[in-house]
Amino acid sequence: MPCHPARTAAPEHRRPGCSPGGGAPIRAAWLARAVLICMAWFAALHPAGACNVPVFRFALERWISDNYALVVAHDQPLTPAQQQLTDSLLDKSWEHDGTANLSVQVLDLTATPEDPAVKHLPLAQVSLPAAFLFFPAGFGEPTLIWHAPLAEDNLRRLTKSPGRDDFVAKAVLGTTATWILLESGQQAEDDAAEQVLRESLTAVEQDLELPAGVVHPSGETTGQGTAAADDNGYFDPENQLESGIPLRIAFAVVRLSPADPQEDVLRGMLMNVVPGLSAKRDHPLAFPLFGRGRILGPLAGGEINHDNIATISRYLCGPCACQVKAQNPGVDILLEEDWAARLAGVTAIPERELPPLSGTAVLTGEVPAELVPAVGADAASRPATFIGMNPVMRNVWWAAGAFLVLVFVATLGVMRKFP
Repeated sequence: MPCHPARTAAPEHRRPGCSPGGGAPIRAAWLARAVLICMAWFAALHPAGACNVPVFRFALERWISDNYALVVAHDQPLTPAQQQLTDSLLDKSWEHDGTANLSVQVLDLTATPEDPAVKHLPLAQVSLPAAFLFFPAGFGEPTLIWHAPLAEDNLRRLTKSPGRDDFVAKAVLGTTATWILLESGQQAEDDAAEQVLRESLTAVEQDLELPAGVVHPSGETTGQGTAAADDNGYFDPENQLESGIPLRIAFAVVRLSPADPQEDVLRGMLMNVVPGLSAKRDHPLAFPLFGRGRILGPLAGGEINHDNIATISRYLCGPCACQVKAQNPGVDILLEEDWAARLAGVTAIPERELPPLSGTAVLTGEVPAELVPAVGADAASRPATFIGMNPVMRNVWWAAGAFLVLVFVATLGVMRKFP
């Protein structure tokens, strides 16, 4: 460190530390700064919250589904039968400890005609009383995906359908993801898309490997790891699976008809995952569905090819570099499912949750920007954006950081020898 000119005229007035005998304080300061710099390097180079559990399994065990908003609107007193249907919806809801990711608001239009939710309801298109289903508040602007008169047949398929039940059954058997092929109605193109999907996913299953170091409750570890120690003390808890479901790479393909009345709610969710999908309905759409029902933007028509399918598959099977669900792409679908029971009483690591929304906040509640799902108008055409940090690149960064630290330490050694 250079000495101040005013203090160098006479040796006895030199700044402490500028003479060989006074170097300890300066070297201590330098060492403290070196430690801080090293810590900064490690903080910058190490991906925050990274773990080895693949995305699809982390999502299944630890991502809590966002709540859909359901508004039941009426302008006349409900009949006993209608009130019973409304009560059954409330029983399914999150507010009443139900098993559906659903938040319900009952709106009496005669009592609260100025309610902010009213402007989002297409009241002229349906007979009242009626149910109106919206995407979760975190999606952004209130997005209506389905509406129907308040009738038992309509509400029966609101939270359950054959397609969603089939997805859940496959997920708890260890299926990585179920690709839903929404048919276009063009038989030849739909058949060709299904063939590409199945062939590509078969190749992906053979080519991809699970991240190393993931510990199954049985004690088995992926890759070159060793068996879990007693009390799991040897491994980072983030790398330990919390359910006995098999960990494997296995995909499924399911075709969905554009006219099946039992799946109208599911189709409404799929067709609103990203804006502008109605313009692509002349072509088949392939949606990957994983975790507890998280759907990614689809591949459409010619985008259903091996490269794009492999890109999305690598994201799903790669380590969960970003554990916060809302900072990952996709939107949750509406399901009525007791996931805790399905996962054999798994103790999930909770995320920071928003405060409960009530009243019209079901539709219009303010949501922090960092919790808004990363979906955009062009998500379907840019599947590469689904990839997190590549494990190879992560190793490169670690190697570069280690090299710089070694250079820094060597520099300190030279400074110590030649102060």
